[in-house]
Amino acid sequence: MIIKTKTFGLKHTLPLFLAAAVTLSGCSSSDDDDRMSGADTDGMSTEAGSDTDGGEGTSNGEGTSTGEGTSTGEGNGTDGVPPANLDTLAFTATASFPTGQIERIPLRDGVVDATYPATMSDIRVESFGDNIYQLGRFQLDSLTKLSPTDTSVVEYQYSLTAADESANAHDVVFVDETKAYVLRYGSPTIWIINPSATTEEEFKIGEIDISAYDPDPSDDDLSPNATSGVIVDGELFVVMQRLTGFNPIETGYVAVFDVATDTEIDTLKGGADNLMGIPLNSLNPTNIRFNDATGEIFVTGRGNIFVEFNMLEADPYSGGLFAIDASTYDLSQRLDDGDQTNNNGFIAQTLVVSETKGYVAMYANAAPDDGSPRTTLFSFDPSTGVIGDQVSSVASQEVATLDVGPDGGVWMGVSSADTPGFVRLNTEDDSVIEPYIATSFSPLNILFLDVEEQ
Repeated sequence: MIIKTKTFGLKHTLPLFLAAAVTLSGCSSSDDDDRMSGADTDGMSTEAGSDTDGGEGTSNGEGTSTGEGTSTGEGNGTDGVPPANLDTLAFTATASFPTGQIERIPLRDGVVDATYPATMSDIRVESFGDNIYQLGRFQLDSLTKLSPTDTSVVEYQYSLTAADESANAHDVVFVDETKAYVLRYGSPTIWIINPSATTEEEFKIGEIDISAYDPDPSDDDLSPNATSGVIVDGELFVVMQRLTGFNPIETGYVAVFDVATDTEIDTLKGGADNLMGIPLNSLNPTNIRFNDATGEIFVTGRGNIFVEFNMLEADPYSGGLFAIDASTYDLSQRLDDGDQTNNNGFIAQTLVVSETKGYVAMYANAAPDDGSPRTTLFSFDPSTGVIGDQVSSVASQEVATLDVGPDGGVWMGVSSADTPGFVRLNTEDDSVIEPYIATSFSPLNILFLDVEEQ
């Protein structure tokens, strides 16, 4: 039996090879994320949520596969390699433009033991129940259901788009085995799907219109740029960037929907804009996650992080970390990115580990002249909003993605042409937990599955 694990606290038994080391613990045809390495992550994901650069096609391995845009491509695929005697597996979507693939890492030894068939680079890995899924984003527009133990098995590949549109799906949020929501960045509708469908005709079971959040209804693009979602207490929270073209001009929003009825809930927070959702007081919001440690929903606002490309005149520092009370929908700001004269860079990613410990990846407004990383890691205190010093143990490494692993340590994906992979941090003192976990390509996101032998 395989049990999905996406609530990463300190209660998990440490894998054998980690036990001794841990004491405790808008600007491209895809979206703004494509100008940065890696993926965005906030908080510690719950089972109800999902983890979320440009490419082409979607691969399929042996076994049955349906859908559009399938291709094989080049990469480091390993066909039909079942793991032996594994307790916990990590799955990471990785990419080196234009190629992407999912790589599998047994935590008992921390070495990639298999990869899934290569595809194009704008992908994420998701999971629910006994399965993992490859979410194909820009120009892929597909969801591929895979076996976590046999990399040759493709149960299906279904399209996430209609007609000739490019939906650019950014997230899939699972309710149960027969219902999930697909957030489609380039579309004004959220798809409701049946993840257990045995035919493509049975796959899409409904949709939700979110075009009311489009900031410019006069153009042909009615999409409010839904990018990330999470389910908390029977309600779906959806982050929308609300870009104009690819420019962050309007305030980002979170819309809330009743999972039982698929109808929007009026939070009574968006009256000024004649909307039912929650205004975020930030431009260009990204990942949303529920945090078990604090009982809050966290959203990262990046502001005009790509001002060097769009040259908008307003102060680009309009981001931060925001907490939403799931019961009252009240919003509070936990981090501020400052202003043009006083800042540490743009807030690119955040990870809240506890009520008093978090990490923030800061993206420099200009690439350093000395070739040092542009996206670097700092610690911060969520209770005070005070950003501490740069984490010296990883100062020379480019942050690609952040998450909390079942070992209680922070897994920081490293974007590198030569040595991509994961470095793990002890959250007590920010020291590095050896060994370094190498991957073939730079990580985009990561998730973990607990495996029990039958």
